[in-house]
Amino acid sequence: MTVITSFTAKRREKQWKWERTILKEITLNHIHESVMNHFGSVKVMGGKPLQESVVEGCYDVAIEAYLLGAQFSHLLHKGERQDAIEKKSISTRKHITDTLYNFWLYWAKIGDHGGMDESIYFVCEPFVDHWYKEGVDKGTRRLKLRLR
Repeated sequence: MTVITSFTAKRREKQWKWERTILKEITLNHIHESVMNHFGSVKVMGGKPLQESVVEGCYDVAIEAYLLGAQFSHLLHKGERQDAIEKKSISTRKHITDTLYNFWLYWAKIGDHGGMDESIYFVCEPFVDHWYKEGVDKGTRRLKLRLR
């Protein structure tokens, strides 16, 4: 008796396996340092330091941007130009940046401070770009070493 599996289930399983392998390249301490470097100076709700729940939300976004960069690294390895890859990924990176920004507005209640809204967006954007580029670098390195 044979087991019938669908193509989408196999694809999803392969994607999960690949994500687990690529995530072994980064550590939680590295992500935490990055969050503190980018958002450590931001004071929320009347000058309080960052709360752990806000930091953990940034972890999720960093991982998402990292995986996105690693996915697009295969295009770079296949010979596409860097600027073409940047154009393909810009809408997804903007969506991730907007997600992080809205997360900050909701949980940190920065929206009550008026001018602080724009400045936090200019902190979210480099954070997402940093993790995207980190993913591209690690993904490219794995492809060059034929570890994929």
